[in-house]
Amino acid sequence: MEVLLTDKAKEELKKLQIKNYRIDVVSNGWAGPVFGLVQGEPTEEDIVINVGDNNFAVEDYYQEVFNKFNIDYSNGFFSKGFVVYPEGQNRRGC
Repeated sequence: MEVLLTDKAKEELKKLQIKNYRIDVVSNGWAGPVFGLVQGEPTEEDIVINVGDNNFAVEDYYQEVFNKFNIDYSNGFFSKGFVVYPEGQNRRGC
């Protein structure tokens, strides 16, 4: 499993000075799960991916479904924050 960060996401993560994050489902609808980024420690059921100075915990189940997560940062009028989308899904929240 792989986690890819845009330059803007790297910049915003550096400002937060937090090292451990979780990629987690924030809602589930007809189009499938919508993922978000939250501060959190890994559990025994997680896979931990290290990217630079950050650790991203992902529930083991998602490794079977997605092999890559992309993380961006949006600073738009209607949406501000981290945008997490698995490979193959359209970007949401931008």
